[in-house]
Amino acid sequence: MYITVGDVRQWLRLFYGLTASINLAAAFIKLSLLFQFLRIFDKGTWPHWASRIGIALVSIWGFVFAILSFFPCSNVVDAWNIFAENPKCWGFGSPDPDLFTATFVAHNVLNTIFDVYITVIPFQLYFRPGVTQKTRIGLLVLLLMAVT
Repeated sequence: MYITVGDVRQWLRLFYGLTASINLAAAFIKLSLLFQFLRIFDKGTWPHWASRIGIALVSIWGFVFAILSFFPCSNVVDAWNIFAENPKCWGFGSPDPDLFTATFVAHNVLNTIFDVYITVIPFQLYFRPGVTQKTRIGLLVLLLMAVT
């Protein structure tokens, strides 16, 4: 069985939609956690400041990669039109495999860095005096789920 031109176009359309969706979802999930941390931690504490810095960095990261995923080409349709003549594409739509791979790797490396950053912020609650064993176990399970 061979892959047809229609199959390639359909796959590229799906890739376009899924890439845009995953980039937005990753950014919004991280932002929701960071905004929740603003409610949990007192103003002026390092976790509160770390959350504010994280909000700024994740917002920039999310915006940049959302633009790259929603507009991978000067004419968006060229992202899945394999017969487009001289398409001007970049990032996730780049016909250059090295540029495509670099964009993909950059997004995932930054995603992982932000995951670790967001996991570290509430970790200090685990060692706070007066925290019950039940709370510590619950926090440990939550942090372990975040890492996986």
